[in-house]
Order: sequence, then structure tokens, then C-alpha cells
Amino acid sequence: MFWQRVTEYATKTAIREKDFGIWNEYSWGDYGEIARLVGLGLLSLGLRRGDVCSIASEVNKEWMFADLGIICAGGVTNGVYPTDAPNQVEYLVTDSSTRFYFAEDEEQLDKVLEVRDRTPSLEKVFIFDMEGLRQLDDPMCLSFEQLLELGREYARANSDRWRTEIEAAKPDDLMVLTYTSGTTGPPKGAMITQQNMMFMMQCLQSCYGIHEDDEQLGFLPLAHVAGRMFYTFSLIESRAVINLVESPETVVRDLQEVEPTIHFAVPRVWEKQFSTVAIKLKEATWLGRVAYDAGLKVGQKRAAYLKTLTRVPLYLK
Repeated sequence: MFWQRVTEYATKTAIREKDFGIWNEYSWGDYGEIARLVGLGLLSLGLRRGDVCSIASEVNKEWMFADLGIICAGGVTNGVYPTDAPNQVEYLVTDSSTRFYFAEDEEQLDKVLEVRDRTPSLEKVFIFDMEGLRQLDDPMCLSFEQLLELGREYARANSDRWRTEIEAAKPDDLMVLTYTSGTTGPPKGAMITQQNMMFMMQCLQSCYGIHEDDEQLGFLPLAHVAGRMFYTFSLIESRAVINLVESPETVVRDLQEVEPTIHFAVPRVWEKQFSTVAIKLKEATWLGRVAYDAGLKVGQKRAAYLKTLTRVPLYLK
């Protein structure tokens, strides 16, 4: 389904990412091409169907490119939270039998290299951001760009391999591992198949009715299954646009700039946003509080129409 979107909507914007204050756009064609090179690069290094590849990074376009490249090539993606400590990384890599590991930057690289002697399944580490690592000389490590170049070279000699791998996918193929929080014991990897994900995409669409002209704001970690559902897989289903924030600290400012039509967040995020608004409201002028109350009433009336799937009157738009 992903590749169908890539071929049918090659010029349509799929992803925007803010970098140094500027929103950069990436089309479905861009998305597909970089994912293809990732997948072919992994195949050139011996990726087999069912092999696990882990990604440790904040939400960014490289996470998404690597994810779909892994899955389309027959691999399984496992998300690692960028806040995980080295001992947690060791557990996740070992328990999942990770062969290939994607690290966002020097910080994430240091953690996995610290435990590599205790993770026998690990073969290669790819780094998204090479800042501070230009002098890195380690046979286990490659930059993301080097992986893409391996993909280009492999494509020239194996022109049909990508299509072959996509067509080999079956509904019961494992595609995603997502680990539990581990509050009552060691984290356990939930195994999500292609069929599971297709069902969840259909359920999400039937509940929220996401459309191709919708805009989402991406700020949750993609290791979180809810983030993956909204930012990656609902995108494939609906052809909406995901706007990836510059950093966790810029979420509020980016939210104001994007004005997303769909904004998904976990309860803790809503609590923090509500607290921020409440504090600013106390500091506001009398006129500001009146304007806030008036705007809130309009929003509540509009929400009532949206919840019942009723057409919103023009005066509430």
C-alpha cells in the first residue's frame, strides 16, 4: 500500500520537517525513493526476511524513511526511545535479536557502542546525524548517507530486487515490534503483523475520518505505537501531511505555525498544554480573558457538530 501511494501521488507532499526555522517539504516520491535506498542498502548487507532493525531517534524524517525501507525489504522495525539508558538498549537489542541499528546522533551511538560486546546479534550501526563524528573510524558504523549509497550501488546490479521484496510480503508477516513499558517485569515485545496494521489503519480511519487535505503535527516518539499509527500508517491510509517539529522544545510554536486539523497527543501532553494555557490566562488582561472565553465557547459549539459528524455552520468555521 505504501508503494502504491508513492507511485500514484509522487508529487504530493507527504512530510514537512522544520530545520533551523524553515519548513522543508518531501513528496511521496521523495519518501519512497529514500526508503527504497535504505531497504536496498540493508539487502546488500545481508538483510533477511524477518530480521529486526532497531531505530533510536527523536521523531524525524530519517526515522520514517528507515522504517518503511526496512518493512518493504522484508525486515521488522523496532523502535527504541532516545531516552533509554545503555542497559535498556542492551536489553532491547538482545531480546529482539537486532541485526541492524539506526542511531540518531553521537549520543545514541555512544549508548549502543557501550553495550555492543554484550549484544552478539548486532552487526551494523547507521548514524543519521554525523555532527561531531566525521573522524569516526569503526567498521561497525556507517553514516545514513553511506547506507543510501550502498542502496544505489545494489540497485544498479539488482534492478528487480525491490519489487520482488514488496510483492513477497504476506498478511501474516511480522513488520513491527513495540515493547511494553516493563512496569511489572521486563519489557515484552508486542508482535504486529502486516494484517494487524492494516486492520488498525482501517479502524483509525473509521474513527477519525482523516483526509488527504488534513495536516498533522508530529512530535511524539515514533517508538510509541500511537505515534507510529498517526504519523506513519494513517498517513499511508489517508495521504494526509505530517509536519515534524524541529525539537520537543518547539512544539507549541510549531503548533501555532502549522495549525493542524488533527492533533493527537497522549494524556500527559494534554495536561501540560492545559496547564500552560491556564497559567497564561491568569496573567492575561481582562480583555484577553474575555476573548479567550468567547473563543472557547465557539470551539465547544463547533466540536459538538464535529463529534456527531454534522455539518458545521458557516458562522462557526
